[in-house]
Amino acid sequence: MTGPRVLHLTRDFPPRVNGGISIAVGGIVAATQDLGANVAVLSFDAWRPRSRARGSAVSAVDGVMRLRGPADLEAAQRFTDRFGPDLVHVHAGLLFGSITCPAPRVFSVHVGQRRQRLLRSLDRPTKSEVAQARAIANSAVVITPSRCVQAEVRASAPRADVRWVPLGVEPRPRAPGGSELLYVGRLADIKGTAELFAAMRQVDAELLVAGGLPDNPRAQSRWQAQAPNNVRFLGWLDRVALERRFQSARMIVAPSWHETFGLAVAEAMSHGVPAIVSDAGALPERVTHEQSGLIVPARDPRALAAAITRLATDDDLHERLATGALAAAKAWAWPACGRALMRIYREFEPGRSDGI
Repeated sequence: MTGPRVLHLTRDFPPRVNGGISIAVGGIVAATQDLGANVAVLSFDAWRPRSRARGSAVSAVDGVMRLRGPADLEAAQRFTDRFGPDLVHVHAGLLFGSITCPAPRVFSVHVGQRRQRLLRSLDRPTKSEVAQARAIANSAVVITPSRCVQAEVRASAPRADVRWVPLGVEPRPRAPGGSELLYVGRLADIKGTAELFAAMRQVDAELLVAGGLPDNPRAQSRWQAQAPNNVRFLGWLDRVALERRFQSARMIVAPSWHETFGLAVAEAMSHGVPAIVSDAGALPERVTHEQSGLIVPARDPRALAAAITRLATDDDLHERLATGALAAAKAWAWPACGRALMRIYREFEPGRSDGI
């Protein structure tokens, strides 16, 4: 007996990595496929909504079709019709209406659009926020990766059926440990990039930045121009290269103003790498202060610099936090994420009512 047929709509999908969403969706797809889901993916890679280019010869490879602009939507619709999903799992609000399909939709909140706007003190909702609100209102189930985001969505959309399903990480052997100070992710105000650079001006260490803004070279250049000399940019790394960085890291830093989960932090902790995080969003759900890492006030470069210096110079503290990080990360497993999602998917599978 086949499992539920699930079509995923996402902005990025491995091996393309342009942020944590790509890694998250890749993990979700693999975890549910392992449990019997029949999965297809429409990935809007490098999507340009105003592109006037003629449709490219897009084709599906291993159930994944990658689109680049509006001219590819006809092929995407044919792909959807042939697949015939029981359910459409949407991972970005702006993609919610990109294809026509009678199947119900579930929506994963990977970015807290409303929360980001408020933190940036913007008066008017952005297009992304409006699209996300519409997706939440029109989805059969809304999935959040953390308790804090679940509470935020319930407060703004009290009629929505909001479920909490944490993301996962792969179990790893403990890293031998090194001296590297690591940041993994995009460069943005909301990620605490300015505060991180300000902290590094107070720290006698080198920061390695694995990430950036590959689709926005101008913004990338602006951020690099603001960085002090002890910050080195590695660009986005493939999984093998990133694993090597985790293996040689002494700590990872995540000074975000808000996070919906903190996947890079969780991945580092699964290697036994302690994390220094801000007290914002879901990050305190990943790190317990003085047990698996250190928590500092968001947007406080001085406190961040002090925590980095302390963890860099105190070997006993580092050993204790590394042991705690490895233990904490065992709570976040892709098989558990997959089982929770399959229970949701099966609610919409024709003729099936049993759980998993």
